[in-house]
Amino acid sequence: MVAVLSGAVQILSGNITIIASTGVRTRALLNVTGASGGAALASGDIHSMTMKALSGTIYVGGAAAGDAPFSGQGFLLANGEAVSLDVDNFNRVLVCAVTSGDLVSYVGVI
Repeated sequence: MVAVLSGAVQILSGNITIIASTGVRTRALLNVTGASGGAALASGDIHSMTMKALSGTIYVGGAAAGDAPFSGQGFLLANGEAVSLDVDNFNRVLVCAVTSGDLVSYVGVI
């Protein structure tokens, strides 16, 4: 069994190499739009991230076709809730607020 607390796991020819995280990446608080399709988070290369709704209700989705969030679609974050995602860039995550102007905060591991 392999458990990962932080970092990326690569299996090469039966060997396991653990690449430790090198730091933390942050961005400014995001004032989230209520527009259908949402808005992408600011770009930044990461291994994983955690995002928290600081006010209101936020729909979380992806950047791929059909994955964009809008009212009634996406992973729902209520005020004060957080979600962790394994993505390689912040901008692969889109957010849409139930009420324009709600805030999210996010941090990534690099």
